[in-house]
Amino acid sequence: MDYPKAHVAFHLAEPVSDGEMESLQHALERLAGVPRVEASMRLARLLVIDHDPGVVSARSILASVKRRGYTAQLVASQA
Repeated sequence: MDYPKAHVAFHLAEPVSDGEMESLQHALERLAGVPRVEASMRLARLLVIDHDPGVVSARSILASVKRRGYTAQLVASQA
């Protein structure tokens, strides 16, 4: 897929199980403009997300995380 790439990182405030993290990753990858979501192997509760900012904003992705009941904050963004 050829798309303008941007990257964002979100930190989840609460601990999540491996199953919950996997479920969240799959849910976010179903968003239009989000081809890849990866949980950090080194830092617990950190999600790194590739996205097309012309299709979906970092703010919209964060809202999607929060709608799923997680407390999260944007910690990094790179276009």
